[in-house]
Amino acid sequence: MDMRTVTAGSRVVRLIQWAYKADQPVLLIGKHGVGKSTLLDQAARVLQVRCVVRDLSMMEPTDLAGIPSIGDDGRTRYAPPSFLPADGCGLLVFEELNRCPPYMQAPCLQLLTCRFLNDYQLPPGWLPAWMILLGVVSAVNFAPSLAMVADLAGAGARSTAMGAFNAAGSLGFLLGPLVGGLAVQWAFAAGMNPRAAYALAFLAGGGLTALAALLAIPPLVRLVKAGRTT
Repeated sequence: MDMRTVTAGSRVVRLIQWAYKADQPVLLIGKHGVGKSTLLDQAARVLQVRCVVRDLSMMEPTDLAGIPSIGDDGRTRYAPPSFLPADGCGLLVFEELNRCPPYMQAPCLQLLTCRFLNDYQLPPGWLPAWMILLGVVSAVNFAPSLAMVADLAGAGARSTAMGAFNAAGSLGFLLGPLVGGLAVQWAFAAGMNPRAAYALAFLAGGGLTALAALLAIPPLVRLVKAGRTT
């Protein structure tokens, strides 16, 4: 497997175009919110092909492998799901490969590497792609933050505080890609090239992150001085 590390933006779009023309599957690995889905959709528009996207973490085995039935000859047949392409050209994208259960990973990997699954055959002209979300940094940050929230809230309000913490995190996951997408859309409308557009999106997201960090420093310093946290 040829592994390359590139900055999200026009270079990724070009790599997807090359992979499509070479008929080679693509695996995108990146942090949450960097625009992997947007880049694949943009590559499909440039190639003038369709882009079919499914989230594996929300699927059951029959959603991908198909529902079995007994044919007239007594043998088992599988009816493939309607979202799997039967003709035309495009990108077939599966998200959250690392977050889905193993019983979803196995059939997905067979479809992506062998291009068939049970009675379904991926038509020529379709490029399989899958994406993995890097959660190591998020996991390292999440556990200490949640522990600090539980410690500061006290026993009486601990459940409410932890619920609010998780709700705030979910809101961030929602707003991050939304802000980035709006920034890219505005940049494209203003006539910017893809490189400048995605640079603007990263500046917007990074600027909001830096602002949130700066706003959090004064209360954290007061807590440390008061001996309520370390």
